[in-house]
Amino acid sequence: MAPTPASLFLPVALIVDSDADSAEMYAVALSLEGYTTVEAHDAGRVLDWVLENPPTVVVTELNLPGAMDGLRFIRQLRTHEPSRDIPVVVVSADGSVRARDAATREGCDVFLAKPCLPEDLTRHVHALVWQRGAYADGNSLNHRLT
Repeated sequence: MAPTPASLFLPVALIVDSDADSAEMYAVALSLEGYTTVEAHDAGRVLDWVLENPPTVVVTELNLPGAMDGLRFIRQLRTHEPSRDIPVVVVSADGSVRARDAATREGCDVFLAKPCLPEDLTRHVHALVWQRGAYADGNSLNHRLT
């Protein structure tokens, strides 16, 4: 059977978290589910990369170092055409209603409070990616298997 265009791509998950252990834990969980993962700790430094190489999904914390916190990062993603429709999952140590509402207003698709089990994250990521049709749309997947 000939490979389909969608089977030539791996979904890419960008994980932005100031806590290296959390980022690594989520990256391992997503990589075991078939995602290529990219970890970053500073949203301001990774934004240009996202605009040039839009990932399939973004997982971000709200409390990030540098000039761009998670809310501003989401706002920037939603402002630029290449990243406007990327599913965004917030996994935050601030699980307050205020934080959840603010993230939702900026364009977060799913909000999960820490501690968040890796399997909970992967379940939500899979659902969002399937819902957006990114597995079947070669334009949304940017890493080749060849």
